[in-house]
Amino acid sequence: MPIPKSGILDALSITDIPAQTRFYGRAMAIDLNDYLRDAVDKEPIKRLIELKENHLAMRVNRSAELGKIALSDDEQVNVPLDYF
Repeated sequence: MPIPKSGILDALSITDIPAQTRFYGRAMAIDLNDYLRDAVDKEPIKRLIELKENHLAMRVNRSAELGKIALSDDEQVNVPLDYF
């Protein structure tokens, strides 16, 4: 099964309070655990669960923003995500 798009979109919508409420809510935790149980490739789901459990959505979004800013000066940049 693919990663649930609604979960990813809600995680990335850091300025959308209802989306963040859905992402960090109990229903999403249940859905993600169901996806994890049924997934053939469990790693993407585990990473989304880690993002949720450690409240990293804002930090990932900030890393992406810093990467975009760095691309103003360089053709290629590496954005460290070692916290995730």
